[in-house]
Amino acid sequence: MYVEDKYTLKPKKNKDNMYLEGYGKHWGEKLTFTIGVSYCFCGIFGLIRGFNNFKPSGLVDMKDIRGMKFDRSLKTAGEYGNGGASASLMYCLISKTLDLLFEEEISEFGPWARNTISAGITGGLYKSTLGLRPMLFGSFLGVVLINGLMFGTRWMNDKGFIRFSIEI
Repeated sequence: MYVEDKYTLKPKKNKDNMYLEGYGKHWGEKLTFTIGVSYCFCGIFGLIRGFNNFKPSGLVDMKDIRGMKFDRSLKTAGEYGNGGASASLMYCLISKTLDLLFEEEISEFGPWARNTISAGITGGLYKSTLGLRPMLFGSFLGVVLINGLMFGTRWMNDKGFIRFSIEI
């Protein structure tokens, strides 16, 4: 997609629209974007969860409670942020590996089917050390989250709220 430059009146490539074109040669930038966004969103979720789930133990001063609540919520934010970023990195690497290994077979599928396969494998691997039931739940949760994210960003992009789309 080209945008007219206001100084030279020549068309130039708009870098913001690179997220609409697939990974291609900008894979490193998109990997950084995806991991950064997932770290921030999961960190914010962890911060909120840390504030809500704090329960002081024993008799302590109100000043100490505020400090402990703040410390606990920041620790929870870091844990959730790191988990989200590692799952996002795994998803991007598995998706790219599947595209490289099964290029001809996977080219027939649309972005929905490719994202479903990649997210299912990622969720299963992420929870594989906990047993079969958590692994199946992780696969299901990965599929639901990535497809919800894909359709949500597509809808917000169509409405003009954002200028990128997550379609790998």
